[in-house]
Amino acid sequence: EGRGFKNMLDISKAFEVSPLFSLNMAAVGVISGLIRVLYWSLLEYKIGQSIGKIITGIKVVSTAKKLTFRQCFLRNITKVSSVLLLIDEIYMIFNKTNQRFFEKISETEVIKN
Repeated sequence: EGRGFKNMLDISKAFEVSPLFSLNMAAVGVISGLIRVLYWSLLEYKIGQSIGKIITGIKVVSTAKKLTFRQCFLRNITKVSSVLLLIDEIYMIFNKTNQRFFEKISETEVIKN
């Protein structure tokens, strides 16, 4: 048989046995998170919309000035971590304008196109 993992116990043992395996898995997580953030940031910066926003007829705009890449990157940083996303969503629930926390600090908002 191949060297694949048969169950979760095999995966947990791989983390215990090999620090290099753990480091590689962490690197994969960081790189994939960065790719996700860059994907949404570049689309929103260039066209103001991601594929999902195009389908739903909404777009991202700056509340203060012309939309910058920095603003787009900051508003999408929640794509890296579930904890950041949770903070973002909880803030939105209690905010009167229903604006997400990372929208507020990036000075952006989503509007109908």
